[in-house]
Amino acid sequence: MMCDVSVRVCPVAVPRRQRWLSLCCLLLALPLLSGCVQSSIEGEEEAHHEFPPHRPSSFEELVSELQQRVTQHQLQGSIPGDDSELQDLVGWIPEFAADSELKHQDFDNAVSLGRQLQPELADGGVLSGDRAERVGKSLQGLRELVLRSRDPHGRVSETE
Repeated sequence: MMCDVSVRVCPVAVPRRQRWLSLCCLLLALPLLSGCVQSSIEGEEEAHHEFPPHRPSSFEELVSELQQRVTQHQLQGSIPGDDSELQDLVGWIPEFAADSELKHQDFDNAVSLGRQLQPELADGGVLSGDRAERVGKSLQGLRELVLRSRDPHGRVSETE
């Protein structure tokens, strides 16, 4: 009877091991397979992160665009506070300064200059007199920071 029992146990035990092995492999593979499928919610979130067309690609481009827009408002005698894109550019100064090669102190200066520019450009009226001078000094400070960000040693060339 011992032989009959061992013969019956052996064929039954092998399929159980295979089932357990198959089940374990399936359980290990499920997290890998489920991560490969993109949910519709993730796709919708990505669609909401589109940037406006006037958003610059770098700190340098932002400062250049600010300078051009301010100059344009001065030449046309128009009110910069009515230019929502100009307001966006000023608001993006901290973000783009953080993404640039500016050192910590220069980053702080960029943020400070942005804070100075914001009320000057948001207030009503054309840019003239003392207000235009303050805006010009802030823009000059931002241009100097752009030059510093180009030089790894933080030196600003007098010729540029």
